Amino acid sequence: MTIENAFAMAADDLFGDANLTVEATYTPVVGLAVTLPIVLRRPDQEINLGVSGLQVISWQAKARARDLPPAAATGDGLAIGADTFTVRQIERDALNLVVSLDLDKNP
Repeated sequence: MTIENAFAMAADDLFGDANLTVEATYTPVVGLAVTLPIVLRRPDQEINLGVSGLQVISWQAKARARDLPPAAATGDGLAIGADTFTVRQIERDALNLVVSLDLDKNP
């Protein structure tokens, strides 16, 4: 077993665990919406403003890269229940297994 296969199996286990994931609908600007499991996080972001700082609550989702539409891009939408978000940034991991989505919550 290669290291890539081991990480792929671990990602499958993570995103297959209903205790850790929630179902979300990813809607690209162009293309069809897909339903996928995500791990939703709300990490604090620290913004340095010189001598003082600010902590801001942010939204982040992790998804398997293969579950996202091929043309996933900033500006796409993500819905979790009644909450909707706009994708602000997409980052793929080194093995292209997991994608981090930085989100802005829509009012």
